[in-house]
Amino acid sequence: EAQAAPAGSPAAVLWLAALLAQAQPRPAALQLSETERRAAEAVPASSPLYLHLRYHLLRLQIEGGQAAAADAEVSRLLAHPPQPMDTATRNRWLALKLVTAPTLEAFLAAAPRQMAETGAGTPIAREDAASATGAATPPAAPVMGLDEDFPRRLYRALPLSLLKTLPTRPDLPAAVKTGLIEAVWTRAVLLGDWATADTWAPTLAQGRGTTAHLYTRFVQATTPEAKRLAATVIFVNTPELHPHRVDPQGNDTEWGCQGWGTGAQDALALTPPAFLSPAQQAEARREQALLDALPNRNAYLAPTLLAWAQGKPADPEAPKALHFFVASTRNECRPPVPANGQPAPEPTYSRDAFRLLHKLWPDSDWARTTRYHYGGR
Repeated sequence: EAQAAPAGSPAAVLWLAALLAQAQPRPAALQLSETERRAAEAVPASSPLYLHLRYHLLRLQIEGGQAAAADAEVSRLLAHPPQPMDTATRNRWLALKLVTAPTLEAFLAAAPRQMAETGAGTPIAREDAASATGAATPPAAPVMGLDEDFPRRLYRALPLSLLKTLPTRPDLPAAVKTGLIEAVWTRAVLLGDWATADTWAPTLAQGRGTTAHLYTRFVQATTPEAKRLAATVIFVNTPELHPHRVDPQGNDTEWGCQGWGTGAQDALALTPPAFLSPAQQAEARREQALLDALPNRNAYLAPTLLAWAQGKPADPEAPKALHFFVASTRNECRPPVPANGQPAPEPTYSRDAFRLLHKLWPDSDWARTTRYHYGGR
């Protein structure tokens, strides 16, 4: 239908705008024809829809596996757009740059986005106040933040060998630093990378007054089994630690739980950045497969925790850990019901931990405050 009007006419450009927005690199039914592509490429830079059409042409090129080839034009149009870009448009173009970035530095530089806020103290509110009073208000610095595409790509596409180098970089967006350190340590433990976990344990311990000594115990552990036990005790005391997993559909998830959110809206959302080498992409896929296969957090921790506690160690952390473990099972996520409609058997680890605590440490404060278990009746 774009060809029903003369090439370059307003009617043809409008049809191209809708057509390109819906186009996909696959399946064939959603692909642009060569005629449609040439028509879009022929729209002059003076057209109000030029940036829209170029965005989708480049998006299709990136989704088709040619992110590196698209980078020069993405960079050119960000630096010298033929028309001024509003905040939302520039942010969409930065999302393309996040994929086409040829270096880690360019990837991190494309992450911060200007926020279009409308609350008190924002540019819109200041303009309203100035209109009411007649006073001139100096322009304020833009409010910067992150869109969901950056952490999604960070945690899904980058391997641990690269993630662990980021927290010390001055160009890392500050908004993700704390969560990234937690993710690096947690992933290192789950993947058995004890050297990386030892490196970041002291940093993670900072400011954790009641659990800092647990990280010292972790670093001092000398075998994988001892490391795993020390990490288990940390995990049950620190429920906010998780690997920041992003599932294959692009949803944020808890540890071993079903994802939530809108997920990836198009192939661009999960396309790895161009700067990653094939070896790094393969490494990230291997790690993600291991993270995707994890059971939920409590099912993972229970065997190590219960086996240790059954020996009644002379360690005040044991009854405390059982108490926190039982409490964590109250609102834990459960695996989705499979297609055959038969849910998995209810786990018994909450009941087992509860009974063990009351059997071996019946007079402890931890047993007295643990009045119920959850599931496994």
